[in-house]
Amino acid sequence: MNKKWKEGFSLVEVIIVLGVIAVIASIAIPSVSGLIEQAKATKVVTNMRTLQSSIIQYSIYNDDLSSLTYQDLIDEGLLSAEIPDLIITVSTLDRITISYTEDSPDLTKLQKIDSQILGDDTTDPYIEFKVR
Repeated sequence: MNKKWKEGFSLVEVIIVLGVIAVIASIAIPSVSGLIEQAKATKVVTNMRTLQSSIIQYSIYNDDLSSLTYQDLIDEGLLSAEIPDLIITVSTLDRITISYTEDSPDLTKLQKIDSQILGDDTTDPYIEFKVR
């Protein structure tokens, strides 16, 4: 018996495997990108709440918040570095606003994580609180 066996895969087998991989990838990629957006939104909300907590702790020992900066919080050991894309605004009567200045993730994604985040189409997402 003199049978010749070819080693390897035929072209049809390779094409079928590539097709199966393409179908699996088309299902998996959208769900992974949704998870990435959710993770970004969670990071932003966590950063906003961390900054809020640091400001509240700072206000316990410091009466004047009118000129509050990131450097004040870092000098007091309440933050290790400035948090990007977040702006602190101190208004009268010790009312603090922390605004998120980037476009992504959008307000609806942030509000799904924390309903106390405010904003609309004309303003950046923000949280507002009074320290005293």
